Amino acid sequence: MRTNAGWMITGLLLLAGAFISAAGCSGGSEEFEADPSTSPLPGGSVAPQNCGSAIFDPVPPLRCDSLATDAPAASVDGLPDGYWTGRFVDETQDVQGYMMALVAGDGRFQLQTYRNNETNLCHNWEAALTGKMTTAGNALSGNGRIIALIPTLADGTQAADLQIDGVVAERDSLTGTWTASSSDAGCFVLDQYWSSDYEATSALGNLAGVWTDHYSPAATQLSVDATGTLSGSDRHGCKWTGHFGLVDDRYSLYELEAELQSCERSGQYTGLAWHGPGWDPGEYWLQIRGDDGNQALVVNFSSR
Repeated sequence: MRTNAGWMITGLLLLAGAFISAAGCSGGSEEFEADPSTSPLPGGSVAPQNCGSAIFDPVPPLRCDSLATDAPAASVDGLPDGYWTGRFVDETQDVQGYMMALVAGDGRFQLQTYRNNETNLCHNWEAALTGKMTTAGNALSGNGRIIALIPTLADGTQAADLQIDGVVAERDSLTGTWTASSSDAGCFVLDQYWSSDYEATSALGNLAGVWTDHYSPAATQLSVDATGTLSGSDRHGCKWTGHFGLVDDRYSLYELEAELQSCERSGQYTGLAWHGPGWDPGEYWLQIRGDDGNQALVVNFSSR
């Protein structure tokens, strides 16, 4: 279990753009933003577009054949929900990287997996895993889609069917293996459960206001009213409409339905969003993770 007071630099950097293209280190993003489970760069600096110099250690290797994925017997079904971070591996592509996860109480999940480049300051591999999982005792299973953002899946496609299996240690860890119809396969360990980030009450009124890109406020704006209705536009020319809904008012996690129009990423997206305090005094973050089955939506907003 982790709390805000325990935040440390771990190298889990996330791109700040609303979308991440399928080519290049910096993709379609102009700036970089960190996950709230990590501290900012030294001195509050922001990773430059050319990725700068290495300041973090490489990803600790993860071996799927060494994971304990046999679920112990349990009389009740374990709860997988939470805000999680950890590690993953795609053994087919020989990629070691990090994973962040939003998991709702009903099993809906939005997982973001990524590997930083040689300087560890921008991504050269990234994918979204989305779907729904169920638990039987401490065993978990689920299916959905895996969507490549940088560059492609093993067979050259952008999206494929996904199956996951593993074990849940409630409020402590999620461990499992995953396979995709693209022939990609690997495993993951989500062993950082961010209790204070997840275990905060939610209300649609918390999201009301104008949200902007953290490091480029003029580029992307999202307006949300007290009922959760949203509208806005992003740096890629997409026009947003839709709404947020409550999942469980005991936890700071929201559901999202959004339509994007007038851009290459036009589509109907569903997903999850996390709301909580940012790094700066009085700042709040709104992290959105969603998909339309073939494209992924990854965007981080902030507001004061």
